[in-house]
Amino acid sequence: MSHRYLQDALSPFPRPWKASALLAKDPNLSGPRPFLQSLDSGSQDASNRSPRARAGFTLIELMIVVAIVAVLALIAIPTYQSYILKSRRTVAKTSLLDLAAREEKYYSTNNTYTNQPTKLGYISASFPLAVPNTADNYYQLNVTAATTTAFSATAIPQGAQAKDSCATYSINQLSVQGNTGNTTGSSRCWQ
Repeated sequence: MSHRYLQDALSPFPRPWKASALLAKDPNLSGPRPFLQSLDSGSQDASNRSPRARAGFTLIELMIVVAIVAVLALIAIPTYQSYILKSRRTVAKTSLLDLAAREEKYYSTNNTYTNQPTKLGYISASFPLAVPNTADNYYQLNVTAATTTAFSATAIPQGAQAKDSCATYSINQLSVQGNTGNTTGSSRCWQ
């Protein structure tokens, strides 16, 4: 095999070739080869191609691709982050509703509400509780008031979750749900 054929075989961008030219130059490929002859019908000789077509991508083309990727990233990343905040919000609401259910269960047997987590079945000895856990602390669950007739509980955002527009969630013994410090409607945040 000649040097040119070896170079074409190893090149990531092989040059177009004509089967008849290959048959004429390589004695091992002499004789009728219908497959190679069929390749001749639509092939274009490398000398007929424009220099631009042989050069590859231009800087302008690469810049256009980079700009398109940047625009897509500008749209996708904030959308992804808002979904992350929303999913963490769901965990906080679920934990707060669970806390309210535990308070009501405790009240049904003791005729009073409590602000001691161990009496509600939590492992921690005192409030606030990290939600969902101490390693990933996105909200802190707290019973802010507990008397014989009423309680109030909150879920306060922590760390990266503090950027969330719904801010602090609250619930009381009447299951009245609210938000404080939010920049959106309370009803939208509890959905």
